[in-house]
Amino acid sequence: MPLWHDLRYGFRRLVSEPRFALVAIVTLAVAIGASSTLFSVIDAALLRAVPYPHPDQLAVVLIEETPGHLVGPALKEVRAWQTALPQVQQTCVWRGWSPEVIDTGEFDRARVRRWSEGCLDLYGLKPALGRGFTADDTRIGAPLVAMLGYRYWQQRYGAARDVLGKTIRVADGPATIVGVVPAGQDRTTAVFVPLRSTIAADEEKRGRGTDTLLRLRAGVTLQAAGTAITGLLHDDAKASRARARVTSLYDDTTRGFGTTIRTLACAVGLILLLACMNVGGLLLARGRSRQTEIAIRASLGARTGQVVTHVLRDACWPLVCGTVAGSLGAAAATRVIAAFLFDTTPTDIGTFMAVAIALTLSGTLAAWLPARSAARVDPSLALRSE
Repeated sequence: MPLWHDLRYGFRRLVSEPRFALVAIVTLAVAIGASSTLFSVIDAALLRAVPYPHPDQLAVVLIEETPGHLVGPALKEVRAWQTALPQVQQTCVWRGWSPEVIDTGEFDRARVRRWSEGCLDLYGLKPALGRGFTADDTRIGAPLVAMLGYRYWQQRYGAARDVLGKTIRVADGPATIVGVVPAGQDRTTAVFVPLRSTIAADEEKRGRGTDTLLRLRAGVTLQAAGTAITGLLHDDAKASRARARVTSLYDDTTRGFGTTIRTLACAVGLILLLACMNVGGLLLARGRSRQTEIAIRASLGARTGQVVTHVLRDACWPLVCGTVAGSLGAAAATRVIAAFLFDTTPTDIGTFMAVAIALTLSGTLAAWLPARSAARVDPSLALRSE
């Protein structure tokens, strides 16, 4: 029988069995949608490398002054590392995460972060609009400037490009807007201002609440960078027992999420396994119910291969419909979740394809087994048993 006739016959059978069609398609759609969405979010949030150029060169550094007591390095120390250490290509210090009152003509309570110069350069990013902070912006007494977070720029200013030069008031005072941070970079922060001290002595103080990032030169290991920084710390203070603890940005970002990753991964696997069992069981039961039809086809001269091919083509309709519905559901769900977690929508075609292939193979196997066994049974015996 031609392919088109088999497909048309399979579609008519699917329509004539609305309960089976509904259960099979919904099971497939939910399994593909839930598995793909969940793993795409896990992958985008926790598994992928940080989304910056050469992420293996990005590191976080803390100073262990005494065993177990970690503090952020002083701003003066960090600036010295960039010029004194050949292992370090770029440095960035940021501080502040607490909400502050912002006045844009209307009062907002939003997060403000303080960045040292060159932070965007360290990440390998360019401003979405305007410019980033320079060393002049961080000098004591320099005019205060600010950069807007990408999401805040869209929500408060409607992504207007004439926002540059406008004034925004933060806790430090009125600031001139000079740029907009690119999408996806620190989406929870509304406004960035330069990290600077009120007096020179403050730049020599270490403390908590300060995070320091490094971009290491190509080929430099974390251990080598830590050794070099520790040596410089001891040169500055002969009796110091402090040492630098350097970790990758990815490890620092995902620290503490190991249990979460394993739990969610198990959930994805369980959903997929249950879906495979349910879809397989449905198609297996449907195949068993077609023993008489298959026997009649065999008695009329249909070969085993022809019968099996016909049944598989018949089974492709619920598989195709469920896959399409699941992919559309996964795309919609991922977009909704991304609106809360990301500035861009994470897409993982590989995950969707793996889930769809696993379910399709389980469904194909479940349809093939009864068709193959029934086609090999003596038609007279199969018909007599009815």
